[in-house]
Amino acid sequence: KGINNFLKSFYDFKSKNKVASDLEHYDQSIENIELAIRDMIDAVLKDAAEEDAYEELVPPHIRVKIKGKIEAFMAKNPGEQPEDYSSLRAKLNFFDISEYKETITNKQNWSIFQKYFGKPGVLDNRFNQLGELRNCIRHSRFPNEVTQKDGEASISWFESILYKSQS
Repeated sequence: KGINNFLKSFYDFKSKNKVASDLEHYDQSIENIELAIRDMIDAVLKDAAEEDAYEELVPPHIRVKIKGKIEAFMAKNPGEQPEDYSSLRAKLNFFDISEYKETITNKQNWSIFQKYFGKPGVLDNRFNQLGELRNCIRHSRFPNEVTQKDGEASISWFESILYKSQS
């Protein structure tokens, strides 16, 4: 009876509209991966740039989106200082998963990221898997088993790359 109650606790969330407790650790893993991706993009692009990594290596359409996101944030938070959002790393905080992927796989940048990520098709697939699990968790939708397993695989894949490259 105790084991059944324990196992039931993982599935009670469906009727209570909340994320299952066994998915909470994925949320933290995904958050850590996003932070590590930002740090990696920052470091790699700064090393590759001549002067201004953001202006030189972030695709123009992404720069336009990020400018809009920062302006909207500043309008809602008038106490913030624009100079706090001038560095590449600060701007990366406004990127979403698809913008990380586009920046990394951009024709101009792929050659400097390829040694970390291998083939662009594999990276694209892993970003999609990670994004799908992330969106399910963050929007309180329970992922089906395939989405969860694909997300687990993408978490492991990203962790093996990102944490190895940091050491």
